[in-house]
Formats: sequence, C-alpha cells, structure tokens
Amino acid sequence: MSLLFTRFPGLVGRLPFRPLGQFPTALEPLRGLCSSRVDLWVKREDQAGTLYGGNKVRKLELLLGGIGDQKPAMVQDERPRLLTLGAWGSNHALAVALYGQSLGLRVDTVLFPQPLTVETAPYLQRQLA
Repeated sequence: MSLLFTRFPGLVGRLPFRPLGQFPTALEPLRGLCSSRVDLWVKREDQAGTLYGGNKVRKLELLLGGIGDQKPAMVQDERPRLLTLGAWGSNHALAVALYGQSLGLRVDTVLFPQPLTVETAPYLQRQLA
C-alpha cells in the first residue's frame, strides 16, 4: 500500500490506486563523491518498477489507478485508449506507454520537439536510440 494511504487513511477507497512498483525503495550511502566528513545518501527510485523506474511509477499508480479495471475487450481496437504527450526523450511519455500497455490499453504518444542544447542533445540521443 502507498505511504499516502498510510498517512491519510481516509483516502483509501476514495482515490483510484493500482500498485505498479515495489516500495519502499532502498536508501544507500554514496561514497567517494564528496568529503569523507559528509554522509551522502541516495534514494534508489530507479528500482521502483520492473518496467520503468523513477518517481514516475509513484504518480502512475494514481493516474492509472482506475484504468484497466474493466473487463478486457475481445476486439483489439475496442480496448480503452490512453493518450500521453511530451517532448522528445520524455521519461513521462515512455513510462505511461510501458505501464499503459501492460494494463492492456492502446497507448498513443505524441512527441514534440524540444530545443537541442549542449546539455540536452546527448541525453536525447541516448533516449531516442
């Protein structure tokens, strides 16, 4: 169950929710990045889901919570359709597509250009590959 529902039990049954991740994620020390006098820890949200990690899994548990509860359609084209959009290399669009398809939904993704800069170009090349 989500920590949200543990903290606010009155929301149970009032908010649609579908568990998609494995929580809580690990908290690990990160050594060698700064002075040994500093304790630096990292939350391993990359381990949150089997299809896709990161904080996207947490929000999709709520956004996709009520979707897919219907009886699966017999005809492929009658399945519910999910539309998502984002810029090239969008982590959100990718996560929605992966988890939406895993729920048996038809997923359409609309991607639009984003300015290529020295910082974004290498990242986009890796994502689009």
